[in-house]
Amino acid sequence: MFQGRIQDALDYFRAGGELHRAAGEEGRALADEVSVAQTLVYAGRAAEARELLNGILARSSRATSPSLLSWSHYILGEAFTDTDVERALAAYTTAIAHAGEADCRLFETLARGSSVALACRSGAPAATLDRFDRLFAQQDQVGNELVELWLLRFLVVLLERLDAVDDAMVLAGALLTVQDRYPSFGPYASPVESAVERLRARHGAAATDEALRRGARLTPRDTVAHARRAIRAARSAIPH
Repeated sequence: MFQGRIQDALDYFRAGGELHRAAGEEGRALADEVSVAQTLVYAGRAAEARELLNGILARSSRATSPSLLSWSHYILGEAFTDTDVERALAAYTTAIAHAGEADCRLFETLARGSSVALACRSGAPAATLDRFDRLFAQQDQVGNELVELWLLRFLVVLLERLDAVDDAMVLAGALLTVQDRYPSFGPYASPVESAVERLRARHGAAATDEALRRGARLTPRDTVAHARRAIRAARSAIPH
């Protein structure tokens, strides 16, 4: 799925659902169906995913697994990202609530991250920066490097929006160096390359490339530390 082998993933998850349902394992069959919906979203077939998820949620609401409910609502949010922001945010909120019931930090972090990614486009900058800072603090406990890298690419977009140019370019350089190590979660195509092109057009190739080189030398730990310093600096630059 993350490698873009959409049909292989759909065939695999659909076959798994049939086998699990035949064996009387309804919970696992529902999980396979959520995987089908997730694959459809990642393939740009969100309308199909939403239709499938309506049926999944009707059945999974009777299940006793808050983790399954959290995952289902998270994917529902992803399916609404490009068409209905309010419904996407509501789905993420529900996903976070169910994740709390199960102490499932993965889906909680993904839902919070997707919510923040939406806010990067037009949300209140100060509040969005504060949410980023809380997410990175949470990742200190969880330690999921892929999630950190995924969050960082949307922080680049927000920093660019706030004209925190040097920090945006440095973090972009760090991300471009390791871009093969993180998947393209959900409907979010990586915004880093387009942000770099906009920054290069506005600030010149020499300054942009020098900052990208500085970012490329950062370790993953240094990258997150730089990001948190950039968040504090951008936050302090916003008038109260």
